[in-house]
Amino acid sequence: MNRRLFILGLVFVGLLAFPKFAVASEGTALLTSVDNDSRCFLASVLVDEGDYQVVMTCRNLTTPPDANRLFYLAWARRKGAAEGQQAKTGGLKLGKGVYFSLGDISGGKLNARAREAFEEILVTAEADSGVSQPSLSALVVSGPMREIDFGDSGQSNLKFLPTSTIVKVTLAPTPGKIVPSVAQKSVAGTAARVFFTILAIIVVGAVVISIIQRRSASR
Repeated sequence: MNRRLFILGLVFVGLLAFPKFAVASEGTALLTSVDNDSRCFLASVLVDEGDYQVVMTCRNLTTPPDANRLFYLAWARRKGAAEGQQAKTGGLKLGKGVYFSLGDISGGKLNARAREAFEEILVTAEADSGVSQPSLSALVVSGPMREIDFGDSGQSNLKFLPTSTIVKVTLAPTPGKIVPSVAQKSVAGTAARVFFTILAIIVVGAVVISIIQRRSASR
């Protein structure tokens, strides 16, 4: 038991230590060849479940390829497929081959849709644009799919972080500001005190005058 746990631990550490070479249908591919200077660049984006939007642009494609082959066709290798793979042994659905066509490259451009995952792209020269399988003997360029680089690999200093949640702010009166209700209460209190003071003076004066008048009348 301890030996099994030790082996599983080594496998886990190995998976963490070694870089991941995951391939995905959503990504890019640079198609090249050692036999010619043709180049093609492809980008694929998953726009819906099982629906990939694919665009390609090429350079240095001789048109037509030769006297017997008049078309350039783009092909995608199904994800998990291998050369010479049979449907019953490789997990492919019955009637499906290793490759499926993305279409005819016209003017060095291609705009296509793919309904299943793929991991490699290749371009072949064909005599007929309606062939169902690529002529690998007439391979022009090929390349594997790569994950999209969002700027967080290599020497990029860009850092992509989740969007911050907006913090709710509660507004409150600024300390030190005069609050109108408090100021009004203060003014009203002062006015009342002044009014009662004046009234008291008037009453006292009236009482004093009344007393003086009574004394003068008694004499």
